[in-house]
Amino acid sequence: MKPVSNPSPGGQHPEFPALVLPGEVTARVGDPFAKTDGTPRLLNFLDAETGQYPMRAVERGIIVQRHRRYQSDDGYFEYVLWDPSSGAERLLWTAPPRKQDMISAGEGDLVVVVRTGMSMPFPEWAMSLRNIATGEERMIAMGDPDLLRTRGLRITLPLGFAPMPSMSGGKVAWAEFGLGASGPEKHVRIYDVEMGSTSTIATLSDAREELLWSPSIGGDRVAWFTAKGMGETVYLVVHELGTGKELRFSVPGAPFDGKLSGDGRYFAWDDGFTAKYALELASGEVTRFANDEGDQTEVSGHYVSWHPKRGAGFYDFESRTVRFSERGGGGAASVLGKWFYWREFVIVNGEEDKTRTAYYFIELEP
Repeated sequence: MKPVSNPSPGGQHPEFPALVLPGEVTARVGDPFAKTDGTPRLLNFLDAETGQYPMRAVERGIIVQRHRRYQSDDGYFEYVLWDPSSGAERLLWTAPPRKQDMISAGEGDLVVVVRTGMSMPFPEWAMSLRNIATGEERMIAMGDPDLLRTRGLRITLPLGFAPMPSMSGGKVAWAEFGLGASGPEKHVRIYDVEMGSTSTIATLSDAREELLWSPSIGGDRVAWFTAKGMGETVYLVVHELGTGKELRFSVPGAPFDGKLSGDGRYFAWDDGFTAKYALELASGEVTRFANDEGDQTEVSGHYVSWHPKRGAGFYDFESRTVRFSERGGGGAASVLGKWFYWREFVIVNGEEDKTRTAYYFIELEP
């Protein structure tokens, strides 16, 4: 790897080159996309008491979260497998009362489920591996509620203490807090599905001072952000699972959320909700593919998208092409497997018509 570097600003380690970030979009802008009469859609509200949200793609379709009786104290969540092509669906499981399941990772018929309560900071969480074909569920990790009594911990969005796992090549990667002999720690963990074992590849010895966030796995690499403290230089760490070797890059700006591509050749991140970048690890070249259209990153294969604020879209790492929707993004959009979806609100006389607001799906690779 030959990273592009510039003179190191004050406080940066001279051995870790600083990435050069373009000041404007350098990706090729492709044709905008829009729904047609035949575009698959999923209603935002199934009925007056049931909201719907597409969560994760699996080999057999899209897992949709349904919030039944969402305006009532006795509301609960169902998880349904839905096929955008045919509209066929089947119920997979139902979460216990006052619990919700987050699904941020999956591969084939396997999904990684993080179960939490209903409000931040989610100190009591449980992470399991669920096979949607067989119904088998395997516990991977659990949170320690005693951490809630530890002062000075710097928890991060969007899930607080709960992890946001990533999965690739039969391995799951995540970061979690733990209580060590001398105080709170933070670890990067790897779970091997075939071996059924968990290993630790990085540890912060003092999680009250040091920061570590946004770990992801792609190919044989795991990457995450780290800093010595708030306001300190942020580094991107790229860890090779096969050899244990690591590369570090200092990252200007305010990197918030980042992820490796499915093959581990690229790393994309959101810079302070104002810009989106993609780093080609082999060359060190950085492409700016979006501005302040949204925040966060969601990767599927060689595509990456963001959570839209004023515009939905996705970027192809390989062709270095970004495409935007013709109509905003309705506050929800993402790449999901071979699909990309976005939401369009229907406004009638100044108010949303909840019977018609919907998510629309286009195939990235038919």
